[in-house]
Formats: sequence, structure tokens, C-alpha cells
Amino acid sequence: MSTQSRTLVVVGFVLCLALPQSSAVASPTTDGAIASATTDDDATIDARCRRLRAAADSTADLLDGPSIGLQLLHVPRAGGATADPDPTLRDDGYTARAVVSFAPLDLLRARKVRRAADASCDAARAAVPVTRVLAQGASYGRAAALRAQLEVYDQHADRVDELLADARDRRDRQVDTVLELDELVLRTLRLRRERAAAGRDLAALEAQGDDQELTAATWAALADHDRAVLDAEREQSSLRRLSGWQVDVQLGAVPGAHPDWYGLVSLSIDLGTIGQRRAERRYLAARRDEVAGADTELRGRLDAFRRTLAAGVPELEDELALVDEQLALITAERTQLAARAADRWTHQDAALELDAIALEAQHAYLAHLLASHRTASPPPGTEP
Repeated sequence: MSTQSRTLVVVGFVLCLALPQSSAVASPTTDGAIASATTDDDATIDARCRRLRAAADSTADLLDGPSIGLQLLHVPRAGGATADPDPTLRDDGYTARAVVSFAPLDLLRARKVRRAADASCDAARAAVPVTRVLAQGASYGRAAALRAQLEVYDQHADRVDELLADARDRRDRQVDTVLELDELVLRTLRLRRERAAAGRDLAALEAQGDDQELTAATWAALADHDRAVLDAEREQSSLRRLSGWQVDVQLGAVPGAHPDWYGLVSLSIDLGTIGQRRAERRYLAARRDEVAGADTELRGRLDAFRRTLAAGVPELEDELALVDEQLALITAERTQLAARAADRWTHQDAALELDAIALEAQHAYLAHLLASHRTASPPPGTEP
């Protein structure tokens, strides 16, 4: 392969790596504030990495191997036909030669092609836990909050059955009316419906994979992604800088009555490499800034996602404060009823207790959801 052909192969592979990949770094969806996203599964990432590495090997194998060829030469004889003939030439002035050519810099080019592909694969893998968080959108934190809510319902399940059984007993003893019993039954059914709805919501979120939280591991994966992206950029930049340098080694064999060999080593440097080096430094500096803050990059998408979560914190705080206020009112009223110690107040106390259980479950849900939104910030040392 000629030096020019090798350069075209390398440049073509660099352009392929530079093309945008599909949803490895897709954006989140949160109430329309951020663009929609899809999340790749492990099998898709494995397929992408196999594709990148196969393409890199296809290019690098051509760079690693030497080129062989045949040359047919016609060399005019100096001094005309009466001059002493070249012993390597036939009488008609033609000769055939076998040539092996090799460009030592191609070994370095091949290595950088493979390393750029590996870095692109690493970036795709590191992006997965981050994109899984972002893909939850407005559902972020709900799975943990629903578990907390279900835990409250389950903790009070026996007590709810006990209150209902006691109400039926009072009805049978004609202490309470049928209407009072029906009121408690309706409250009990409402609790059970709410518990069933929370269970269905949790199962749906778990089935969709919407059960990821921003943890230290997520931020570490984001840092790994950013490093891998910049590693790939540096390898591609190095490939571009090498295009101005050409080193070619050729060895040839001359058959005939007096076989011989010849060799050629050529070195060429494009003087434009001086300006190119400065341009590549500017390129890498700009790319670092872009990866660290651009809205189209993974870190920028995560920052926008966090801002959306933070914007919803005041509303959650207001809802939680309202639930706490209702619980405080119910607690005070039940305290007053307990002081009266009269059997005729048992129904009212049971109704208030059922309402308190529903509010405690709602409190647990809101408290966990609020905590997840408040803590969606990077740990120290992981900011760009």
C-alpha cells in the first residue's frame, strides 16, 4: 500500500469515529424540560464495542502489514546503444523487480486507531448508568418513595384489620350504627386501594428499569465517561498530527543473470505540521470545555436534569408541610378523645387513626422523594 493510500485509510477511520453515535449518551426526559432519551442495554453496548473494534482492526491490519509489489522498469541507457549495458537490464532495456515497502510510522498509526476505538467503547460503557438515571425523567426517586409508602401500609395492615373487626363487634353490640361501620369500611377500602395502586406503580417502574439513583458510583461513571471521551479525542488528534510525517522503507529484488537487490529510505515532513500542532492544542482545549459544560454532552444533560429536580423541591416541601400539619391536627384531636375515655368516642378515634395511617404513608412517600431530589448533587471532587 502506498504512503498516500495509508494516510487516506487512517483519515477515513478518524472521520468514522468522529461521527455521532446513537443513544449511548442520550438525554433525559423530565416534564418536557429536557429532550427525550433512550437507554442502551448491555447487549447493545457489547455490539457497539465489537463494531468499533472490528472497524479499528480492519484499518490497523492494513497499517501493520508491509506492501509487496512488482515493478516493470524501462531505463534508457546513458550514452546510447553503444554504452556498456546495465547487467540488470535485458537487451531491450526492460527489467522486472519485486518490491517490499514498509512505513514504520504506520505501526504507531495502527496502535492509535485501536486505542481510539477502545476509548470510544469505554465511553459508551461508562455512559450507561448515567443515561439510565436520566431516562427516568419525572419518575426519578419514585421507586424508593413507593417502597417507603408500602412499608407504612404493611406495618399497619394488622392494625387496620383489628380496627375493622372491632367496629363490626360494636355494630353487633349496637354501640355503633350501620352507617358508622360503613364509614370505617370505606376508609379501610380506600387504604387498600391506595396500597394496591402504589404496588402497581412500583412494579411498573421496576419493569422499566426506572429504579436508578444518583450515587457516588454514578458520578464516578460520569467521570470515567468524560475521561474516555477525551482519550479518544487525543488519539484521533495524534493521528491527524502524524499525517504530516511520512517515512517509507523499500527493498527490491532484481532477478536475472546477475540478481541483485536495492533499498530506499525516504523521509518527508509537511511544514504545515508546525501550525497544525497549535491548532490541535486549541482543539483539545475546546473539546475539554465542551465535554465539561455543553448542554449536548452527558455532563451538561445531567446538570440540566439536576436543575429540573431542584426546581421541584419547593413544591414537594409545601406538600410535605401540609401533610405534617394534617397529622398534627389528627394527633391533637385523638389526644382530646382519649382524655374523654368514653366508648361512644371509639368510632371517631378509629376513623381518625385510619386517616392518620393514610397520611403517614403519604408522608413517607413525600419525604423519600424530597430527599432524593435534594441529594441529586455530585459528591465533592467529581465536579468538572
